[in-house]
Amino acid sequence: MARPGARPGDWKTLPFPASHAEVPVDRVFSIAEMTRLRDGLLPEEMEDKWFVVWTGEALDLHRSWTGNHIFRVTFAPAPFGEVVARALANRDPEQYRAPEAGYDGKMAMWVLDAIVLGRWRKLPVVSPSPPPITLTIGDITEAGCDAVVNAANEPLAGGGGTDGAIHDAAGPALIDACRSLPSVGGVRCPTGEARATPAFELDARWIIHAVGPIHRGVPDDARLLASAFRAAFDVAVRHGARTVAVPALSCGAFRYPLRDAARIAIEVAREGRDLDEIRFVLFDAKTHAAWKRALDGPGG
Repeated sequence: MARPGARPGDWKTLPFPASHAEVPVDRVFSIAEMTRLRDGLLPEEMEDKWFVVWTGEALDLHRSWTGNHIFRVTFAPAPFGEVVARALANRDPEQYRAPEAGYDGKMAMWVLDAIVLGRWRKLPVVSPSPPPITLTIGDITEAGCDAVVNAANEPLAGGGGTDGAIHDAAGPALIDACRSLPSVGGVRCPTGEARATPAFELDARWIIHAVGPIHRGVPDDARLLASAFRAAFDVAVRHGARTVAVPALSCGAFRYPLRDAARIAIEVAREGRDLDEIRFVLFDAKTHAAWKRALDGPGG
């Protein structure tokens, strides 16, 4: 069985071929994840399939039974971790052939997630299907998902309701993390957007702060609410989440009509996205009923 602690020269390797290509990857790893990735993966037998080693400049991914160098990944600083700066894929047809365009980057991240970090998941697909959607009434701070979406305000200053509960559960480090994010005129996350912070004491890996609109009864309300849900899911995927817990954005103090908010939330959740589950954690039976009607409606 493969184990951590790989160093250059520990396993048979071949050089990265002159025939290679840059492949698109948009992914952030936490500080703890980067520490584990840099420790690499050392096979103990050919069947372990991958030798992953940090060279000091890049993470190199080799097939263990041939030594072929399949992927090279470099990183750059990002808030609370590092982002993939560049991912290269082998283009020597005798060494590696991607099944379809767009597969390489997803496969490289699958190796890092499933094989190195030990978060097993199905092999990637280029065009993911809509993820399963579940509904529950309960406390979102106890959802136990990879990412928890916070119904935040633009300054990311904490507040009442879901926002206050998440800040209380995550502990005082959360407000310090929020304050460390860039601010423009006191706004750290504009309406319709989302930002990620570590989850600290919350039972999750990331908190995704999404800002929904205050309902004013104008056409832009729906666009901004859809944008907030979409941004939350996309930021969760970018940070490697597989399961996401989501509240009813804008439906508390921001007074968005439940029926309309539910329809928008379910429509966005049904978009193809590389997640194993979207779990709407709702605060009462009335909200749950609105979400269930939307989920069971056309396309349900």
